[in-house]
Amino acid sequence: MPRDLPWQLQVFNVSVRKREKWSWIARMLRRYDLPRGQCLDLGCGVGTLGTLLERAGGDWTFLEPDAAAVSEARAILHGPVHCSTLEEARFPPASFALVTAFDVIEHVTDPQALLRQIARVLQPGGFFIATTPAAEEGTYVWRSVGKQVFGITKETHGHVLEGFSRAQLAALLHTGGLEPRTLEVFSKFFTEAVELLYNGAYYMKNARRQKTTGYNLALSPASQEDVRRHPWTLLLLKVVAPPLRGISLLDRVVPFGPGYEYGIVAIKTGAQQ
Repeated sequence: MPRDLPWQLQVFNVSVRKREKWSWIARMLRRYDLPRGQCLDLGCGVGTLGTLLERAGGDWTFLEPDAAAVSEARAILHGPVHCSTLEEARFPPASFALVTAFDVIEHVTDPQALLRQIARVLQPGGFFIATTPAAEEGTYVWRSVGKQVFGITKETHGHVLEGFSRAQLAALLHTGGLEPRTLEVFSKFFTEAVELLYNGAYYMKNARRQKTTGYNLALSPASQEDVRRHPWTLLLLKVVAPPLRGISLLDRVVPFGPGYEYGIVAIKTGAQQ
């Protein structure tokens, strides 16, 4: 792994779940021949997925409400990064051909209002791609273990909502003015087991000393400073990442338990503004 690789991509390369998420995103970009034109990424965080999106094409603008994350994102992203919510940004209607929001809608108190704002800034025929935690009626064993053993709750992640069912997401999209094209689960039993192992160990070792703030930042390095302060964590993960990735790939051949994450692709079909 090159020493000059941005810390965000170093963390990405050893994170099984982040790589699984990007694998799903990249597959959707190919399926729908995206990105193209003006694109907007909501809640870009420290810019990890944003830099991969820029490499895929399109002319990107990024929004992130956390000032510390914005500072980290600006160090690696080429497009403008605004410290703002979508409502505060006040983009004109039909500004973007593609809007993405990865692990965002569970953080807001009114997801329906956010989806209406997204539909407003999308061009007719424009695409919306998102990920968000699943929360069907089934038992999410690793989520329960995370709470009971490690004390990792939705509040630890900064979530307002635990997640959504398929029916809830379909209804939210329709009332927001968006038509679902793909609505499927990924990140299943084995991937989540690996993710919990990583998050639990990092959280118990470093949470009290973590200096960065913002949502979901106690569960992984969230700044260059965090990476410098925990050098052995990253080195260890580089060693164990390949076998952990191998374990996660069992999800593709051994269907077991529910998917922990929903992937969403929707399109704006009307002339709503």
